[in-house]
Amino acid sequence: MKTSIEELGFEKVKKHITNYCSSEMGVKFVNELSPLSSISRIDKRIATINDTLNFLKQKNYLNLAELEDTESLCERLEQGEFFSIIELLKFARNIQIANRLKNISLDKEHFTQLFVLLKKIKSLPELEKKFDKTFGNKGEIKDSASKKLAHIRKRIKITNNKISSKLDKLLNERQYKSIIYDRIITKRDNRHVIPVKAGSSSILQGIIHGRSQSAASVYLEPLSIVENNNEIIDLYDEEKSEIRQILKHLFLSLQKNKSAIISNQKILKQLDFMDAAANFFIDMDACVPEIIEKPILILKNARHPLLYFTKKTKKI
Repeated sequence: MKTSIEELGFEKVKKHITNYCSSEMGVKFVNELSPLSSISRIDKRIATINDTLNFLKQKNYLNLAELEDTESLCERLEQGEFFSIIELLKFARNIQIANRLKNISLDKEHFTQLFVLLKKIKSLPELEKKFDKTFGNKGEIKDSASKKLAHIRKRIKITNNKISSKLDKLLNERQYKSIIYDRIITKRDNRHVIPVKAGSSSILQGIIHGRSQSAASVYLEPLSIVENNNEIIDLYDEEKSEIRQILKHLFLSLQKNKSAIISNQKILKQLDFMDAAANFFIDMDACVPEIIEKPILILKNARHPLLYFTKKTKKI
């Protein structure tokens, strides 16, 4: 025998609402929902959804499309585990979203519960600035991440230019014209090389770094750029080391603010649900029910959500 909850299709309605969630966090929040028995909790939730609904109807948006699921990451943050760049960027997006939501201007009188929820968000502008200074739009580490990184990359650019200049000169010298297999500069074993005809190492001295598939040419690192290639490899190692330090400092900044980050994550999760529920109401052209103390049930032009999505004109 079905329970009243099953008869009402509670789980199926929840499934529809999850389609409006922006993140896995919101989906989890909806999936964990169960009927409330406390009048005060019911009133508070209905009021918050109604505030969100009215907020959206006034052509406002919470803009949660880029919201990331950081629940498991927050657990790891508490345990002191380090993060990959992709994981750090998830925190960055949520910090940016939280700071933006915190600054939304709301009329407390007309959006009381939504106002209270947004004001609970802890603003982290300095942390957002650190992420903006570190990462580019595509997740790359920017030169501005640290002065040392900017200096290393400048030296890398200068050294690469020196190597290219020396190799271009070799490729254009008449005495080597007969042994050059292809007028290109490429890399083998992370070292700059040029393709020369097999057996011509006696004409142009250098270190061979493999042969072509046809064995007609070899990849030669001329002796004149060996020192420059060594320098560039050392510089790349310095760059990796500095990036590790930059990411470590970001992680420590996250740990320093972990209490606020974890608190905000819980609020963002709740806001994702509120936004999903409000958009669900808008698509159904539904209104938020009014709860009264008297045992009276009045249904005007009522439509069951499941029937509505099956056939929108169906009324019960």
